[in-house]
Amino acid sequence: METLAEYPYSASTRELPRPVEAALESRSAAAAEAAMAGLLISLLDQIAAQAFALLDVFLTDNSAGLALSREAQELIAEGEMLQHRATPDGPSEE
Repeated sequence: METLAEYPYSASTRELPRPVEAALESRSAAAAEAAMAGLLISLLDQIAAQAFALLDVFLTDNSAGLALSREAQELIAEGEMLQHRATPDGPSEE
């Protein structure tokens, strides 16, 4: 089996799927699937939090006087929760 080190990506990028590599080395499909799910959730959380942070700042700077719908305001509030979920004092998923 090839290792992640053999692929032409940066060291930091190759580090991300290491748990998947370890699961594949152990020949456990269930462990590989769990590792892939964990990786994807982590990456999506990071991307969403960064994108929301930018959107939040942009809206703060550019939406003065704009009456957003209740649904849009709820979406912003949910995004704020996502943005802060990973912080030690942030909201829990419950």
